[in-house]
Amino acid sequence: MTSSAHLASNGSKLLTVLIPFKNERDEVARTCKSVRDTAGDRVDIIVLNDDSDKDYDYRTALQPYDVEYHESDHRLGSSMGKQRCVDLCRTPYFLILDAHCRIYTPDWLDRALAVLSRNENCIYCCAVQYFSDETDHQSPNHMKAYGGFWDYNVKSILSCAWNTKNLLPVNKYIRKSKWTFDIPCILGANYLCSKRWWNHIDGFN
Repeated sequence: MTSSAHLASNGSKLLTVLIPFKNERDEVARTCKSVRDTAGDRVDIIVLNDDSDKDYDYRTALQPYDVEYHESDHRLGSSMGKQRCVDLCRTPYFLILDAHCRIYTPDWLDRALAVLSRNENCIYCCAVQYFSDETDHQSPNHMKAYGGFWDYNVKSILSCAWNTKNLLPVNKYIRKSKWTFDIPCILGANYLCSKRWWNHIDGFN
């Protein structure tokens, strides 16, 4: 992708990083820093303080990272906090991050937009790797699972199952490409999606 591929035809940004949190303290700024270190000003960042305790000044801590800061006047919870962030998003695409997650891949934005440009009607989950609390950098430990899925033909909210082996080579519905990654946990918090598709499937609502 060219250096301008992360911009819409009118020059506006295409993707927003959404970070809802409660009582994450320094983790929020560290995560925002990792976004700016890898994507610069090519993305918007929206953070939602979901009724954290009042003993930490998140607004001041986040000022260096050019974020759009919001506060809930009551606890929304994990799912509705994420949904509120999506509602606030004004770009075509978004990436939801937990406040204690870091982005280490330098070209993640171009990769994300490339994936979305091929198929917007999908929710993608990021590949996850542990990092060391002491260094705040990647650890050699890597999650090996391939993710969870729901069978929508089963009329139960608890019909989640788990893939424990790589199904890509035998799944005729998934075309393997250089952009295909193992999925450690599709039930996790790091989602990449088109806002149009998210709204079409009614998101966390």
